[in-house]
Amino acid sequence: MSRTITLTLDSNLDELDRIASLTDQIVAETGCGEEDEHRIMLVLSELATNAIKHGNRGDPGKKVRIRVSFEPGRITVNVRDEGEGFDPKTLPDPRSADNLMKTGGRGVWLVKEYSDHVHYYDHGKSVEVQFNI
Repeated sequence: MSRTITLTLDSNLDELDRIASLTDQIVAETGCGEEDEHRIMLVLSELATNAIKHGNRGDPGKKVRIRVSFEPGRITVNVRDEGEGFDPKTLPDPRSADNLMKTGGRGVWLVKEYSDHVHYYDHGKSVEVQFNI
């Protein structure tokens, strides 16, 4: 039987403090190890930050919704914002020489590197990531 946790964030970066508590809930639910805990925390932080800053553009009238589902051996996370969306294929590679010294632009790449599956829906307003644990 699968279980689900949901969290709704205001479009304010102060809300990112709540990601640690969500990660703690995930660890308690799954008993996953420290390495999985760190990559889940990193991915959740990046997704929530991107949804608040780039998706909702900090609009206090918009929310970020996070849903975490548990199945044996797998965690599925869906993060949805209320912005206009984007095409992740059009983002520049942060590893290219032109982008190495930039202070931003690595979030989508980090999410792909630290999760086991990533899929964007609804023109980039919703992203689903999976972790095999």
